[in-house]
Amino acid sequence: MAADSLKWGCAKMVVIRYQKMGLGAFIGEEEMLGCWGRVFNRAAINLDKDFSYKLFRPADEGEESEDEYLVLNTPLKADKVESKIAELFPDWITVCDCFDFDDLEELIEIQTRNIFMINVPNFKLKEGMLSKALDSLVEEKMIIAYKFEDEGIKVAQSSILSNTMCDIIDGILVKNDIVSDFQIVRKKLMLEFADGLVWMKDYLEEKAKETKV
Repeated sequence: MAADSLKWGCAKMVVIRYQKMGLGAFIGEEEMLGCWGRVFNRAAINLDKDFSYKLFRPADEGEESEDEYLVLNTPLKADKVESKIAELFPDWITVCDCFDFDDLEELIEIQTRNIFMINVPNFKLKEGMLSKALDSLVEEKMIIAYKFEDEGIKVAQSSILSNTMCDIIDGILVKNDIVSDFQIVRKKLMLEFADGLVWMKDYLEEKAKETKV
């Protein structure tokens, strides 16, 4: 859901950080919102009619994510929300943190970047060819940067792309004759400021401290 289409309803809200793994990768945005709605109903959390809850920069369908966010319009404090919903999800969704927040207009204006880990079986056997292909994506500004790590390829990607990361990487693997048996996990959602990138979680923790003052 595009940021400019969001209509934030009130100043005081809660931001929920969660993971969607396994089957959760294949749940589309509308289905995910429906899942959250059922959880809020079961938890007896009253919802505002005009704006109740929205996903913030969700990972694409088909991508697992360790760093997803949902904004909830509620008078409840973050710790109360977390206690009500923590045990109501299937195994493929895990609530990680809840933050009190009161400055969403600022948040939606900040550019975001995704940090992905791409786990490709035996990628080291063709690291040279993959490096060349990824270099071309950097030049084309499809991705910002990448590096090889023991568990796979870590990629920094703009959050707005014409193709999904799965499509991009699949094309690279096919061209390099690598079996397309790979896994993409969003590790972090980063916020881009003039002096560098900040992990969304760190930003929310600082803002929550300010909210409590």
